Amino acid sequence: MEYTGIYSTKWAGYSFLQWSRHTDTWHEGIDYNFGAGSQDLGKSVWACGPGRVVFVGKQYPGFGEYVIIRHTRTSRGTVFSHYAHLNTDSVTVLQNDTVEAGDVVGSCGKTGWLNMSPHLHFSIRNKYMVPGFHPKGMSKSSVAKLYYDPFKFFDEENEHDKMEYMEELDQLKAENRALDKELKKLREEIDRINRDNAAKVGDLGQELAEKNKIIHDLKIQSEQKCGHLTLSEIVKLVFNKYVKRTIS
Repeated sequence: MEYTGIYSTKWAGYSFLQWSRHTDTWHEGIDYNFGAGSQDLGKSVWACGPGRVVFVGKQYPGFGEYVIIRHTRTSRGTVFSHYAHLNTDSVTVLQNDTVEAGDVVGSCGKTGWLNMSPHLHFSIRNKYMVPGFHPKGMSKSSVAKLYYDPFKFFDEENEHDKMEYMEELDQLKAENRALDKELKKLREEIDRINRDNAAKVGDLGQELAEKNKIIHDLKIQSEQKCGHLTLSEIVKLVFNKYVKRTIS
């Protein structure tokens, strides 16, 4: 799953698996906050990766207005990202919508609890649960089995994507080397054919030159022979060869 990199690494709230005095449980996600007080209110909230919206709803008290997205293209298989405390009526997606990394799903708000500063409660579930599920009464280790640390999750996903990219790059390089070898063979074959054709043309040219020389020599010999004959001898020769033969 491609992490957008848009979310900061700072928060003004509970971190992953920190004890929450508000809910009396181990905090299953991270509270993102980009400023102080209400500076975050209304800021856009983005989908962390490509997926499909599986839930849009409200929970009071609790998550307030929130969205859950299913992601299947991760190194861990299917996971579910959870965006809670969104601003009132700010959700921009519907159930079954397809989203890409960076698509806006709503805006930062403070719905769900009274006297709460605006922030985004973000968590990643490793399996589908009832949308309003909250791990109250569960041990810290039990909560850790149901949720991923978002920061660690994205770091590992990015590293996994990098490794896949490097493997694909190495495969492409190997294919290119194989193609270069084939291209070299083709060029050598073309060069060989060109050499053979050049040799054949050279042989034909030499043969033609020899025949032209023979014709030239015969022509000179003929002219030389005719040059020693008188006019009467030439007429007599033609008469005996052609006219006399016709009469007889």
